[in-house]
Amino acid sequence: MMIWRKICFALAALAALGLCSGAALADENPFRPKAPFKSAIVHYKHQGSETGQSTLYYKGQDTAEYKDTSTTVWGMNQGQEKTITITRPKEVIVVDLVKKEGMKTGNQMAYMAEEYEKLNPAEKARVKKNAEKMGQSMLGMAQGGQPQIREGQFMGKPVQITSVMGLTSYVWKDKGVLLKQEGSLMGIKMDTVATKVEVGVPVPGEKLQPPPGIKVVYNENADQEQRKVAKQVMEMLKDPDFGKGGGMAAPPAQGAPAGAAQGGEQPAQSQEADPVKEGLDTMKKLFNW
Repeated sequence: MMIWRKICFALAALAALGLCSGAALADENPFRPKAPFKSAIVHYKHQGSETGQSTLYYKGQDTAEYKDTSTTVWGMNQGQEKTITITRPKEVIVVDLVKKEGMKTGNQMAYMAEEYEKLNPAEKARVKKNAEKMGQSMLGMAQGGQPQIREGQFMGKPVQITSVMGLTSYVWKDKGVLLKQEGSLMGIKMDTVATKVEVGVPVPGEKLQPPPGIKVVYNENADQEQRKVAKQVMEMLKDPDFGKGGGMAAPPAQGAPAGAAQGGEQPAQSQEADPVKEGLDTMKKLFNW
């Protein structure tokens, strides 16, 4: 469903932007986050539009999420998701346990980090400043100009509790690990809670590898879309007119015909909408960029 793809791309870009705000701004490259644990296992229960359970394994710079859920969005059953997502510093592997197939791409955040490293010092400073402005804008929208961020405790852990766009998230302070999320976004109910947190426990090596017998194939198209998102988001963040209410033009999608950026008609084979560009354009309209 195309609208769902657009939302996924928009939310992915928003998540990437969020890594730049707050404490991450102090890092030399905010898109190279540090591992929160040497080893840990976090178990989750999902009871919103997505129902089921998942487990997140941490081992150094590698993580693996095992998910067994079903999703209903806007009254439509999206089916069962039984997957393993293995995230490494330079690659991401997604295994569909129902279809018995795997896909590999580069790591989105590695591409963001690469784009950031291409910037000069002034542009890097602007990216950090604009990303922080982005975070403040989101919070302002959520509470009528009055951001709600507070600190508290959850499961005996110190957490930062943030309410934004109808969602309230409890994130383990200084770890960046989600422990609870509740609320709704565009009719999608989020209700996720950690049920058990184990830190320092051994994580079996096989948990961070694709299951035997499942072939993992490199998906070049998906990888190129991730590179495109990274490049376009960085173009937005380094723009001096970022956040000035319409002073920033949308960067043309890579590979688009030369006349497309000026409103010219595209050839018939290129008229299908670009979900990456449309997802980013949706964010621009939402925040009046």
